[in-house]
Amino acid sequence: MAYARRAREISDVRYYTKAEETLARSFAIEPGNYDGLKTQAWLELGKHEFAKALETAVQLNKKTPDDVMVYGYLVDAKVELGNYNAAVTAAQWMLDLRAGNVPSRRAGVDADGL
Repeated sequence: MAYARRAREISDVRYYTKAEETLARSFAIEPGNYDGLKTQAWLELGKHEFAKALETAVQLNKKTPDDVMVYGYLVDAKVELGNYNAAVTAAQWMLDLRAGNVPSRRAGVDADGL
């Protein structure tokens, strides 16, 4: 995740490659591990692979439906794909699970909705 964050911080896509290599090692050790999938979704969003990110986020949401960060991934992917009503629904779930949570603040969601 550190490589992926660095790629976004300094707009250097070479860090995405490093993140993907590290992620591949993670999946070699434990295929489909939850933290690895969360990092994968974040990478897909950062690389503007929104349809893939949505698939990964949906998979994560099915495994752990109370992870507020995953709802942030769902919101981001759905907005980028133009599915605004579904994005609003996902954002509302974030707030319903935990009002004022940090991921919803990053997504620009407040207690009054979008």
